[in-house]
Amino acid sequence: MSSHSNAQRNVVSELEILSSITRSLGQFGAPADDGSGGSESVRPLGEIWIGDDTAVLAPGLGDMECEVLFASDALVNKVHFDLSFCRPGDVGFKAVMVNASDMAAMGGRPYRMVVAVGGGNEEIIDGLYAGIGEAASLCGCPVVGGDLTQSETLFVSIAMVGTVPRGQAVKRSGAKVGDFIYVTGPLGGSALGLRHLRLAANRSKSEGGKPEVVVSGVVNQIDEGEISRYLRPEARLAQGEIASSLGASAMIDVSDGLSLDLYRLAAASGVSADLDRVPLFSGATIEDALGGGEDYELLVTATEGAALKLEAAFAERAMNLFRIGTCVEARSDSGPQVSIRGEPVEVSGWQHNFR
Repeated sequence: MSSHSNAQRNVVSELEILSSITRSLGQFGAPADDGSGGSESVRPLGEIWIGDDTAVLAPGLGDMECEVLFASDALVNKVHFDLSFCRPGDVGFKAVMVNASDMAAMGGRPYRMVVAVGGGNEEIIDGLYAGIGEAASLCGCPVVGGDLTQSETLFVSIAMVGTVPRGQAVKRSGAKVGDFIYVTGPLGGSALGLRHLRLAANRSKSEGGKPEVVVSGVVNQIDEGEISRYLRPEARLAQGEIASSLGASAMIDVSDGLSLDLYRLAAASGVSADLDRVPLFSGATIEDALGGGEDYELLVTATEGAALKLEAAFAERAMNLFRIGTCVEARSDSGPQVSIRGEPVEVSGWQHNFR
């Protein structure tokens, strides 16, 4: 893991910070030669992780029975999160899960990742990496390197490598007219949780409240589930693997809102999507579900034959799987669209605006 510094401005040395990061990551970020490569480390023999100019990965990644997936995503303070109501550990956890969710949407499994962090003091960086370590453990995806740099704005950027059985990667573009549309859980919970956190942060701003106080205060007043849906989403990795293995025709994760992400899938497939229901998280609105984003559930399409297998497999494992609509023919005059019971829906959701 490399780092950039200004020695005159450092209060805590880079080596101390990097040592602290390694401790935070535990067995899911053990350096090659720190003496922890025994039973407490998950690092395979021959791999080199944090501590050299690059990581060295075992040749199993190139197994002829699998294909390699590669994803990257960044979270930036005041764009993707706000430290006035987000704890650093939650930010680190979410940064990993955002990438893992992309793996899930392809039917894959995370393998290794590198993490770049800019900005923040020692306390914030320690918190970030504690959350990253937690998520790495849940996903079975060790941190093998990265970068640490000074920055006026705090950010976390992760590049993740994953694997998927050869020929089973599920693209957005495979849906056909007549395919059923499914989602792996209720929607809108993240937008609802964010709304509550923002209100609580505004109330406590004049009192100098810390993020830990804001979050715990909100949790004491409302269902913790919706807060977790925003702060600590969990990638639907098992669901993605099942859907891929049973012949899902297309998938995408709901990161930017149901209407926008479903439109992206429909447009890539050359179809339209007509919904007959939208499962809502308790307390969420239809607007939260359609345009709120960050639910990180999976949208899955399947032919009638594959749909029966999917429904049976998910039911057997007590996993959510809601049939919400059907892929229909796109109109020649308007192209792909999203509708609810035949009524067109305005496509809304999170999109970056560049100037």
